[in-house]
Amino acid sequence: MSLSETKLIKRIVRKNDKQAANELVHLHYQSVYSYVYKQTMDKELAMDLTQEIFIQMLGSLHSFDVGKASFTTWLYRIATYRSIDYFRSRYHKYEKHRVEVQEHMFSDLEDTALLIERKEEAEALSTLISSLDTTSNQIVRLKSFADATFSEVAASLEMKESTVKTKYYAALREMKKRWEEHLY
Repeated sequence: MSLSETKLIKRIVRKNDKQAANELVHLHYQSVYSYVYKQTMDKELAMDLTQEIFIQMLGSLHSFDVGKASFTTWLYRIATYRSIDYFRSRYHKYEKHRVEVQEHMFSDLEDTALLIERKEEAEALSTLISSLDTTSNQIVRLKSFADATFSEVAASLEMKESTVKTKYYAALREMKKRWEEHLY
């Protein structure tokens, strides 16, 4: 954790410093937004979820323990849990159905069809990841969408790196199997 990051966190926790909170959010906003966007492929949704992640981060900053994980690791853990919660929510299921209905209305437009196809693929992948057990789900999201290394994922989830690798590759095999079953 950088010295400036440490100072910002102390100012936020001790003095409830709004400027420090804004600076801390600014330092990490783009990377967290990118992480969420890669999962949702929806700008507005990614912005909403990113905002929720930072609200949760600021609300629980007092419980952050530098001895357990780096701030970035801790923040990505919050982002991962929030993403998982979203994809398991009723709202997500409702939105998915609403988009499917809208797709039928615009099915004759070539550009729209391409956009829908990309979104469907992202949706299918996200659904596939969400169907994994919680630990595998977290590992795949952090590795795939946050571009985290195995050691970073291990630190984030407080697991051995070898366990993370084993679970990651097992999850990929399971996803491949399910994907092939889905196609045929």
